[in-house]
Amino acid sequence: MKYTHILVMLGLVCLTTAATHSKKTPLEKPDSLKETLQFITNTKQNMIYEFPDIYDKLATRIEDDATEQLMITQLLKKEEFKVIGRGRGNYPPRAVRIVTNELQKGDCYCEVSKIYYPSADSTYYEPAERIRCMDSLTYFNKR
Repeated sequence: MKYTHILVMLGLVCLTTAATHSKKTPLEKPDSLKETLQFITNTKQNMIYEFPDIYDKLATRIEDDATEQLMITQLLKKEEFKVIGRGRGNYPPRAVRIVTNELQKGDCYCEVSKIYYPSADSTYYEPAERIRCMDSLTYFNKR
């Protein structure tokens, strides 16, 4: 009987923990993502911040430039950032593929990249996004 109570309590703790720590993508918690992006764009520390869980589905293809949508880019554009450059890179077979946008607002320059990581199944990619922001001096010195 004593062990039954312990097992029931453990089960309740596990259910409660699972309910309160359910996996949500950053865009399902928009205030949290917006606050994080605001911190990154305000501090301009030239550090890379990656959001591996920004997409909740695997990608089956890489979009063309005309239709490619980077979530962080879209959020920054709502904050009056302007896209000033684009690029993409395909690394050797079965390696990462990267799509990058460069954005600017005032003295803040940001590089936003969507990374397509290869998955175990060669027909799918695991998309993630990352951002790095810097001031104009750092931006122009890196060129």
